[in-house]
Amino acid sequence: MKFKKDYVGYKFMIPKDKLSMFMDENLWPYLFIYLIISNLTANIHNITKQTLIQYKKPKQALWGKQVDIIALQETWLLPTEVPDLGLVNKDFSYFGKSAMDISSGLLGGRPYGGVALLWRNDSFQSVSVIPCVSERIVAIKVCVADRSMLFFSVYMPTNELDNLCEFVECLSEISAIVENENIESIYVLGDFNAHPGKLFGNEMLSFCAEQNWLCADIERLGIDYQSYTYTSDVHGTCSWLDHCLTTMAAWRTVVNVKIHYDVFWSDHFPLEVECNLEWVRPMTIPPNIGNVNKII
Repeated sequence: MKFKKDYVGYKFMIPKDKLSMFMDENLWPYLFIYLIISNLTANIHNITKQTLIQYKKPKQALWGKQVDIIALQETWLLPTEVPDLGLVNKDFSYFGKSAMDISSGLLGGRPYGGVALLWRNDSFQSVSVIPCVSERIVAIKVCVADRSMLFFSVYMPTNELDNLCEFVECLSEISAIVENENIESIYVLGDFNAHPGKLFGNEMLSFCAEQNWLCADIERLGIDYQSYTYTSDVHGTCSWLDHCLTTMAAWRTVVNVKIHYDVFWSDHFPLEVECNLEWVRPMTIPPNIGNVNKII
């Protein structure tokens, strides 16, 4: 799919001590703002990239609704900079990983990788971090009353045959974590680098079929809808790389899926998934059976 953009995205590298100044919306001219994460809409939100944006509608177009969970990929943070995620908004807590190894000393080239999850403090009864081996995956367990859910943020390798093993390994780790946690409602959000019909797209959908999961955005928007979440300036093409995978139980909670084409964030567009978490089935512990969870 070829495209022609009528907007431009820019990247800026700034000193850490100037961050607060650059995140002040009053600094930027009309329609040219630094994206402040807490002002995006959704109940569950998957966002890739993290840079300066320009979009066609007034900034109020994406404000007003409450964001509860934000999944980030390619944060480009050093290990020592991951705590900066806590500066995004005082109402959010976070967990993130850096993909950059600083043990060797001086780093060369541009930053790369990194994943994170942010959640609104007053939206959930409890949130706990789930250990993940891969630097491409972070996960949290969220509890609301007697309902439990797992949320993942993933950043998959690029769609190349040499990377297929790593892609499959990431999916396998997610599957193992889900099986170990014994939770019914699972949401996996992220940049899968998996366009429908391509190698990773086929592998992702095969994984969903094997697990009896669904790709919520493809199901809602339709695989023939010509949706896309990524644009390539080099090739003049666009691809559908960002997705939300769900278990069947989680799929029943999905109310709406939307790609925000009026928000150009680096080379990706935000994917919004709205859910009604009250539809998550409660889990109880039967009497006299230790700590074994039973879904009723």
